[in-house]
Amino acid sequence: MLLYLITFILCFLVDYSNNNLLKKIYTVWLYVFLCFGYTVGSDWRNYELSYSLGFHGLQQEYQLSVLYNIITSIFYKSGICYWLYTGIFKCLFLYSVISTIRIFTNRVFSAIAFALPSILLFMLIDCPFRFMMGLMFLLFAFRYLVYGRMKLSIILIFFGALTHFAVGIMGVLMLILFLIKNIISQMSSLLLLMLLLTSTVLSMSLTTFSNLADVLIAVLPVLESRAMTYYAVEATDGWLTLGTIMNLFLFCVLLSARSYLLKIPYGNYLFSGAVLQKVLFPLLLIIPTGFRFNMLFSILSTIAIASICFTSANLTTVKYKYRPIVLCIMLLFNVYSYCGSIYNHFVYLPYTNSIPHLLVGDSDENYNERSRRG
Repeated sequence: MLLYLITFILCFLVDYSNNNLLKKIYTVWLYVFLCFGYTVGSDWRNYELSYSLGFHGLQQEYQLSVLYNIITSIFYKSGICYWLYTGIFKCLFLYSVISTIRIFTNRVFSAIAFALPSILLFMLIDCPFRFMMGLMFLLFAFRYLVYGRMKLSIILIFFGALTHFAVGIMGVLMLILFLIKNIISQMSSLLLLMLLLTSTVLSMSLTTFSNLADVLIAVLPVLESRAMTYYAVEATDGWLTLGTIMNLFLFCVLLSARSYLLKIPYGNYLFSGAVLQKVLFPLLLIIPTGFRFNMLFSILSTIAIASICFTSANLTTVKYKYRPIVLCIMLLFNVYSYCGSIYNHFVYLPYTNSIPHLLVGDSDENYNERSRRG
């Protein structure tokens, strides 16, 4: 637990340091700590055991993840052990997140601190590995989309969809963001607030989502067997939570800081993506693991809030004077979420690291072999 808390706190301290060597050392620590967890998380046993199945065996296990199956079989045949394989792609994912942050702000570590409780713990420690790999492709695709390289962006979206089917849907949402970013940026605050309230009301009814699921199954029957089972709609009264209250609060913060966000390079992507995340949030609450579809926009929302809280710009208008209050609320909420995630889920504790095992060469055994050995 102490390692998690120290990592979180140091993000803010290092971000305001002028020592470049310290920043480089801490960056290395983030990669070591977040990307090389050993036997932590909820899915590692299944992924480790399936690592040696080969392409055809993986195809039977993960029918919709052709590219993942190809990549995994190549790494296994190359003699690379499972924990080094996952560590490499976790590093690539973290690099894709940092690269996305750098598009909009130089407060990289503060944005990482805000992303730790809701995004990075889940993606890198709990680690839904196929989804993480697909999202890595999508983040690189987003970078190329922002910089105007549409063809390369679409290719990477396609790679992401072949890694995890949900990333294909997220890729479509990303292209929609590209088309409507200027429209959202210019919408009145009242209209945007009405959109959020409408999505909250719709989230109280399962009919809309059940009908949507029926349409998707009719168009793509392959979804019925596995994908729609995994993302099936379920009844829940969880739309009125601390999370939804914070969602409304941060939505108002985004609207109040719109003029600042739109002055940031590519700020129309940042503001519009953050707004879409807040609007989609209540709709996706009633879908098990539906928050995954919102992950790209969640990263953009985190960057936007961190930019507002930690900008060095001289914001002197009355509404910006409330920024210290927003920062305090965000810090308290993040600490609460961070500690809650670690303590309330078995997947994060005890933390162990794979690097010592990789160095001494005892990381080649899989879960069953270690269990038999005791």
